Amino acid sequence: MESERLERATRKWWFYLILVALLFLAPSYSSATGFITGEKIGEVVAEVLTYSLKPYKPFMPLLHIIVILFIAAVLVYGNRFGKIFTAFVGVNYLFIAFLQNTAVTERYGLGIITVNIIWFSLIGLLWLRDVKIRKTNYTFSRQPVWRYWVVPFAVLTFWSPDKPWDFNPIYLLTSDSPLAFCLITPTYLSIFYLLYLKVNLPALRVTSFIGTLLGISNIGIGFMRGVARAYT
Repeated sequence: MESERLERATRKWWFYLILVALLFLAPSYSSATGFITGEKIGEVVAEVLTYSLKPYKPFMPLLHIIVILFIAAVLVYGNRFGKIFTAFVGVNYLFIAFLQNTAVTERYGLGIITVNIIWFSLIGLLWLRDVKIRKTNYTFSRQPVWRYWVVPFAVLTFWSPDKPWDFNPIYLLTSDSPLAFCLITPTYLSIFYLLYLKVNLPALRVTSFIGTLLGISNIGIGFMRGVARAYT
């Protein structure tokens, strides 16, 4: 019954309106200035994201190897490893929620991106819930060639070249992707996309919506910064 209610809720427009409303209801926080509103939000967010993952840089090669091994295992063993893989995805998102979105910064002290913590924690809990209800069937069947269009993008975001057209293989071990939502999410979604209709749809919908929302936001911010630089 609970699963059916969640399934119905994630098909309603108001559910996603609530997720968007959290942008305004859960403001970012800085120990130097308190809760942030207005134009300072972008500055605090940028500052937190600049500093948050630096302490974990030494662990990135190990984290990359762990992610690669988990993905390889679920592709090879399917449902025999599926429950473990789903739990890993859920835990990964919970780590991302807190590690990527909290940092001690030079200008603002302790900075917290509150809405991201709520969003990413929700995603993590939805996938952890799937460990119990087992709505995802990791039986990978042969797909039409066109459905594999997601794979190159998944590899590219996991690789995450540091500079445009700098495809140094070392980034496959040193990029921030294992602890960065916007980089690891396309990798996980590509796997679930190839399982479509055999996957936990509420978890997939929420992950996809928040990922798309942040992707559009990042593109818009990048575009506006480019325009600003062009006219200064």
